[in-house]
Amino acid sequence: MRKKVLLINLIIGLFVLAAAVFAPALSEVIAQDTYTSQDAIQVAAAHEAFADGLATHPGWTAAAYNTGNVYGIWHVQFWDENGEDMGWADVSPARERVYLYETHYGATTEQTSAAEAPIREFLSRNDEIQDLLGEITEDDYLYVEYDGYNRWWGVYIDRSIDSIYAVVQFEGKSPSALDDASLLFIGFNEVLSYEEWQTASQAEAIALAFAQPEIAAATRLHPDWTATAELVDPETGAIWIVNFATGDQPLAQATVDLPNETIIAYTVN
Repeated sequence: MRKKVLLINLIIGLFVLAAAVFAPALSEVIAQDTYTSQDAIQVAAAHEAFADGLATHPGWTAAAYNTGNVYGIWHVQFWDENGEDMGWADVSPARERVYLYETHYGATTEQTSAAEAPIREFLSRNDEIQDLLGEITEDDYLYVEYDGYNRWWGVYIDRSIDSIYAVVQFEGKSPSALDDASLLFIGFNEVLSYEEWQTASQAEAIALAFAQPEIAAATRLHPDWTATAELVDPETGAIWIVNFATGDQPLAQATVDLPNETIIAYTVN
């Protein structure tokens, strides 16, 4: 009898402990069940990532659905007045918190015009820009565009083939925020990936070697000739060896200096 009483008390104790542990979570889930899509939209719309953009797009619309997960998360989608995607957010109405979002809207014409002068002024006194370009004057053409996904301004500074691309972000990050600018990074004109550079350099090396009359004459006798180019000076990327062959039969070889566009040596079999 004593053992039975102890067992009953143990079971009751476990129920009490379980209730204490899970009651807050259960009550929160129950509370979250009372939220609506409008509650979720209001939380997302008030977030700094969306508030400014929505204010400049009258007629925007939004929809939301309850994901049904244990965290009470709703997914909110925004569109502009023309039905174009403006971004989305995963929010908790109960916690009034945005956990994850993407913004896809740009700046208005007025916002872009207003940002041009502060951006020019900031870049004209930035040490890194001055080190690369020297003085930026009114004669320098700057193309400015807001990136709504990253919430920064891309600035194309036209210097012909020496043009650069600067990324500027203001403290508030929104299109209308124009205080406390930072230079995030600088991009350069026509910079290829390594694979693209390698492919282009191989083609240039082969063309340079083929321009040698003796090599051209030797290869033209074999319509199925092929050529390969191998970099032998990886420290500078300058010196390449080009081999011409037909099947397994070597036809010619050339060592070329690409930057100087010269053939250092060649042999014809």
